[in-house]
Order: sequence, then structure tokens, then C-alpha cells
Amino acid sequence: ALTHGQNIVYCAPTSGGKSLVADILLARRLTQYKGCICLLVLPFVSLCVERARDLEILLSSIHRLRVLRHFGGSGGGIPKSGTGQTYLIVCTPEKANALVTKMIEQHRLKDLKCVVVDEAHCILEHGQTFRPDFLFLALLCVLGVLTWLLLTATAPPEVMLAISHMLGIDEVEPHVHRGTTARLNMSYRVVPAVTRSHKDELLCKL
Repeated sequence: ALTHGQNIVYCAPTSGGKSLVADILLARRLTQYKGCICLLVLPFVSLCVERARDLEILLSSIHRLRVLRHFGGSGGGIPKSGTGQTYLIVCTPEKANALVTKMIEQHRLKDLKCVVVDEAHCILEHGQTFRPDFLFLALLCVLGVLTWLLLTATAPPEVMLAISHMLGIDEVEPHVHRGTTARLNMSYRVVPAVTRSHKDELLCKL
């Protein structure tokens, strides 16, 4: 699916490899289409800060790639075309909305090759109430040909089906991967603490 540009819905628990899948897809598109724009949409500024920093390091080997920050008080304009630069824009839904609107106005939507939406369950949970900018992303399915990757850890199958329908990608049969919720690398046990000092000693060993 990653190789052929198929839309992907990827459901896996926390630390289940969602970011790795996103990084691989973004790296493929950014190297395949020189001078293109890819979007990574995240619901919170704190996540944007973390991912922008990590991707700047991870994708540093891609020639003439710039990671742009469109969240909080940063960014907002469309990167100039014809410069030979390739752009990955890390943004919130509100900034993505503003960016796509400008791309439509300037007939630049053809430059957009990939949209990755992390925490995709927010589209259904928040898109119809206090963050309608999530739903605006659906316009991209009507106006442009690009690859979608939806990532979530919490959405059951019916929720992801509803999100795919809202974004209009259910008609092109997205590849759906659903990981197991079993966390074989994690376990817990109860250790009695006899005294406060004993409790402190146990906590220091964690």
C-alpha cells in the first residue's frame, strides 16, 4: 500500500508503530515528488513541536527538504513554487485549513501529494463540534489526487469507517490495518510497601 500510493487507515495501540508508518510514507512521497508539499496534521501544538523536531532530524538526508512549522503563531503562507525545494508542513487542522484554502486560490493544490492525519479519531469526535477545520480536509478528496494516511490508537472499526466516509476516501477502498491491543512487551505486578521509606526505595528502582 505504501509503495502504490494507496490510502491507508492504520490502527494500532500506543507505541504500536504508527509514527514509523507515517515516517516511511512521508519519506517515500518527499523523495518521489521533488518540489512537492506533504502535510502532517496533528491535533495539538505540543505534538506538532515534538514531531517537527524529530522529522527534521530523521529526514535530513533528503536533498533540499524543508520542514515547516504551521502551528500556534508560526507559519501560514504557501511555500514558493519553482525553487526546487520540497516541503513537509507540520500543522494543526486550523492551519491546514488556511493553507489549503490559499493553495486552492492560487491553483497550487496539484503540489500537495500526501496528507497524514495523526489521532484521526478527532475528526469524528471534534470535527462536527468545536474544531470543524478537521472536516474541511475532506475538500482535498474532491479537489486533488493525493495519498491519505489516517492514524489512530483508539478508534473501533465503525469509527474508522465513518471517518473514511466523512473524508471521502472510502470510495477508493483504503488499505486498513488494525493491530492487536495485546501489549506483550508490557506487564505489571503489585509490590507491597511496608513503610514510607520502603515505598520510596521501590520507586527509586523504577
